[in-house]
Amino acid sequence: MNRWILLGLILPLSCVWAQTPCSGVDRDLGMTIEQITALKENIGSQINSKEIDILNVFKEKGWLVLYVETHNSDETYFFFSGDPLTSHYVTEWSGAATIFEGPELTEQFKKEAVGIPEHLARCIAWHIAEQGKLPGVYSNLKADPASFTISGDEMMFGFAEAENTYWVVFQHAQGAGTQPMSVPVAVDGTTGHFSFHLPDPMASWGEFHGRITEEDELIGTFDNGYSVKLPRKASFWQ
Repeated sequence: MNRWILLGLILPLSCVWAQTPCSGVDRDLGMTIEQITALKENIGSQINSKEIDILNVFKEKGWLVLYVETHNSDETYFFFSGDPLTSHYVTEWSGAATIFEGPELTEQFKKEAVGIPEHLARCIAWHIAEQGKLPGVYSNLKADPASFTISGDEMMFGFAEAENTYWVVFQHAQGAGTQPMSVPVAVDGTTGHFSFHLPDPMASWGEFHGRITEEDELIGTFDNGYSVKLPRKASFWQ
C-alpha cells in the first residue's frame, strides 16, 4: 500500500489530558505590566543583565519559581520565597539534566531552597529533567518495496506546555498500517517511566509501559506481551 495513501488516514484526534508532576501548580504570574517591569528590573540588577524575558512561571504556597532568559547566560530558574519585586532570589539553577536526575534535583532544591513545598520542588525537577526528553518520534516502521507493504511501529510523543500534559500518536503496521491513535500519556515524575492505553480496536492490547533508555531508545511492553524497541528518528512518513 502506498505510504501517501496511508498518510491520508491520519485524522485529527482529541486527547483527554493526563496528570503530570506540575498539575496543581499555579502557572499565572498575576501581575500588572508595571509589576512585571519591576520584577524584571529586580532580577536584572541581581545578575547584571539589562534584558530579562520570563519564559515560565511556577507558584505554590508563597513560593515563586521563574524560568528566565537572561541574555547573558543559560536560561535559569530563579527561586523566590519573599516578594519577588524587592527580595533577592533564594537560589538558582541552570544547565542540563538527564531524565534520571529528577529525584536528585528535587532533593537539591529542598536543601538549597529551605521550606519550598515538596510538590513545587518535584515539579521544577520534572520540568528540568524530564519535560522535553520524552517528546519526539520513535519508529521502526519500514516498507517492503517488493510487496508494497509496511511493518513495525511508530510513536510520536508531544508535550502541551499550557496544560502540562503529554500525548502520543501510535501506529502499528503488519502488512498495512492501522489508523493512528492519539491518547494521553501518564508520566511517573520519579522514574520517568510512562504508560498509556489504546482505545478500540486495540484496547485488548492493554496498557503500554515504557521508558527511554540512556541510548535514547524507547522500550516497553503492552499487557498482551507485545514489546517494542524503537530508535528516536524521523517519522516514516517524512
